[in-house]
Amino acid sequence: MTGIVRGFWMGLAGCSLSWLAACGSTPQETQTPTPQPVVTDASTTTEAPTQPQEAAPPEREIAAADEAKLGKLPKGVGIAVKKKAPDASADDAMSGEKVSLKSLYAKGPTLVVFYRGGWCPYCNFQNRALTEKYSEFESRGVQIVAISSDQVSNAVKTGKHYKVPFTLLSDSDLEAHTAYKVAVQLSPEELEAYKKEGIDLEAASGKDHHKLAIPSYFLVDAKGVVRWAHADPDFRTRPSVEQLLAAIDKKLPKAKGAKGAAPKEEKVEKEEKKAE
Repeated sequence: MTGIVRGFWMGLAGCSLSWLAACGSTPQETQTPTPQPVVTDASTTTEAPTQPQEAAPPEREIAAADEAKLGKLPKGVGIAVKKKAPDASADDAMSGEKVSLKSLYAKGPTLVVFYRGGWCPYCNFQNRALTEKYSEFESRGVQIVAISSDQVSNAVKTGKHYKVPFTLLSDSDLEAHTAYKVAVQLSPEELEAYKKEGIDLEAASGKDHHKLAIPSYFLVDAKGVVRWAHADPDFRTRPSVEQLLAAIDKKLPKAKGAKGAAPKEEKVEKEEKKAE
């Protein structure tokens, strides 16, 4: 896992101090007053200053996953294909309720996405892309469940800013991360490097465990079985929306609205055995 950990603090310059600071606390609700003229003397008037807007989350474009690595897991990371998807509980960022992954699987095929947090510009780029193309997943009968170690208040900010139409889960206690084997521990040196870039992981998660998710994807079928999985410690490279949709069409041929000639499930299983 040492090599995996080292990959986690590459490219930190893309993260914004102002956004992280905004994520560290919940702003008080106030009414923005209409600017009124302020009289300073008999001959001068100025406009009263308006309240500053909250900084937009940082974004940085991600590179599509290398086809040679697509659909593969590093050793010791994640849940293998054909294994039962684990259950765990986490907080639904928008409803504030504790939910179980098992209850979400029961709703139908699910793409479980682990991302690092709202302070990560690559994760924000990904969440925007998934939001913009979510109808493509819905047409295939697949829901997205995105999970991070952000505390609820920070996950809410991500959901509201991007108007995320899918489920966002706050897993600051790492129950889901641990169940899926995607949590990585930062060393003191790595943690210090993050701090120098203005990234306060304790403020982001509300915890002092100093752990992050390896960006990971698990396609879970209606029976709760993992049909496709991908993880890469290089957080700058992730499956594109097109690559994710192609995986769904191939691995869940019976998914609603799947494009192209859908192979039978038996054929898919034979192809998986040949690839092993």
